Amino acid sequence: MDFAQRNKFPGDIRYTPELHFTGTKLQTFNGDKAIQEHLDHVAKLKDYMCARTKEIPEVPLNCHGACQVSQWLSSESGKEFVNRKMLDSVCKRCERFMEIAAQSVLLTKMDRPEPVRDVLQSTLDFESASKSFQSGLAELLVECGYNQ
Repeated sequence: MDFAQRNKFPGDIRYTPELHFTGTKLQTFNGDKAIQEHLDHVAKLKDYMCARTKEIPEVPLNCHGACQVSQWLSSESGKEFVNRKMLDSVCKRCERFMEIAAQSVLLTKMDRPEPVRDVLQSTLDFESASKSFQSGLAELLVECGYNQ
């Protein structure tokens, strides 16, 4: 495959080539998809917290099999990724976001009147944790791109 073929962007989805390592197909980390899934999840959480929907969104308290990062980590290429410090950082950011999201959903479900400063702080914590996790996913995407 020549350089031009490896760097195509079909539509607005990033092209991820198939890698081969000693005859085994390695799965590249699809960071674009992971970030989009996170943003979709954040939108559902916000819709519930802002009373635009009554459907309570799922908020797992730990990483689960449906998560893009978890699926990639379970793959052969995820197991061979050497920057464990970065993976640990991304997982901790994910856990922090899930913890804050669960607290936010619980407070919304309880429908307690809270002082404005508590609501504001909760919102800032939620946004900060979300942005931190997105940054971690982007860093992982860049790191995986350099290691291909």
